[in-house]
Amino acid sequence: MLSPPQALHSHELETKDEFNRLHAYSDETTIRAELPLTGHKGECRLNRAVSQDSSLSYVGITCTGDPFVKRHIIARLLQADMNRVKEGGTQTTAIVESNYKFTYKGIENIDGRTVYSFVVKPRRKQAWLFKGRVFLDPVSGHLMRATGRLVRTPSWWIKQVDFVQDYSDFGAFTMPIHTQATTRVRILGRVVIEVWHTLCEASSAATD
Repeated sequence: MLSPPQALHSHELETKDEFNRLHAYSDETTIRAELPLTGHKGECRLNRAVSQDSSLSYVGITCTGDPFVKRHIIARLLQADMNRVKEGGTQTTAIVESNYKFTYKGIENIDGRTVYSFVVKPRRKQAWLFKGRVFLDPVSGHLMRATGRLVRTPSWWIKQVDFVQDYSDFGAFTMPIHTQATTRVRILGRVVIEVWHTLCEASSAATD
């Protein structure tokens, strides 16, 4: 079992190393969005692929629900995600010490598992960075959960984003598997979004 500083150091090294080792990544992504004020809902299931040249693509499988939600919420979310990756946001927003200040807050429990809790504060006000907490596995130092509020939203259309994001290990990589977010959108008000990642596959550049 690692000490909190050792777990944080292990997480730092692993995260940076993943940038060099990740050759390709794919999964099946399901996005569900709801407007609580009106009850309108939409859901899209897509194939997502990330390549080593920092490109992200989505291919639709099925989309159901309200057309407005699919077109103006889910589609915009996908476009913002692709822009983030294209602009190099993967490294500039990674949960590492070059982007965040970490403060250890103690031991907590997530789904029956002991974790180390750290408060994180971004070193600059940049889109996709957040203020909140991260939870690390005390044995491996791997990221298990991140939760908080974005300090700057990716577009003028979105006023506020609060989220909880859970992670899991796939081979030698740690990837998000579920995100629940509540956003405040201009005109539309509150929007609840959930994202699931399944059938995850990651390959290392060193073995391909």
